[in-house]
Amino acid sequence: MLKADTNGILLCFTDISKSKGEAPVQPQLHFPKTLQGDHNRSFKDEWYTIHPWLEYSISEDSTFCYACRHFSLPGHVESTFTGSGFKNWKKATYTDGGKEHQIAEKNQGSLMGQLNKEYNKTVEENRGYIKTLAEVVLHCATENVALRGHRESVASSRKGNFLGMLNIIANHDEKILKKMHGPRNAKYTSPDIQNEIL
Repeated sequence: MLKADTNGILLCFTDISKSKGEAPVQPQLHFPKTLQGDHNRSFKDEWYTIHPWLEYSISEDSTFCYACRHFSLPGHVESTFTGSGFKNWKKATYTDGGKEHQIAEKNQGSLMGQLNKEYNKTVEENRGYIKTLAEVVLHCATENVALRGHRESVASSRKGNFLGMLNIIANHDEKILKKMHGPRNAKYTSPDIQNEIL
C-alpha cells in the first residue's frame, strides 16, 4: 500500500528505514542477479562502504538514499532514490548525487552532530559526577570517617558524612546539584553504591 511520508514522498516498502531514528537498512546477503543488457548484474554490498547513505530493499531489489528520504527539504527530492528505488546495476557506480542529495546529507550531518554533541556532554557530566562521588568516598575512607549517618532521608539533618560533603559540593557546583535532585535511580548515592566504590 502506498503512503506519503512527511516530505510527500510515496513509500510502499516495509523493509527499509521508516524514520530518522532508524539506521539505514543495509542487509548483507547474496543479492539476486538481474539480466541487464547482456550481463547478469546485482547489487554489491561493498557499495555500502563507498556510499554509507545507501539502503537496500530486499522486496524490491532496489536501493534508496537514506539521507534524501529522511532529511530532504519538502519539494526537493530526487524520486528514484526516495520513491521508486534505483536498480540499474549497470550504472551503479554513480557519484554522490546532486544538489538535493548534498543538502539532505548536510541536514543529516547537522542532526547527527547535535545528537553526538549532546550525548558527549551527558557522558562528560556523568563522568564528572561519578568522579566526585568516588573522591568523597575515598576522602572519607582515607580519613577513617563513617560514610553514613543515622537517617539518610531528605528531611534528616544528620545524613552522614558522605551525603553531607556531597551537599556542600552541590552548593558550589550546578552539575552536581542537578544530579543530586535528579531521578532517584541516577543519583548513585545509595549505601550499595558507596560500598561498590570502596
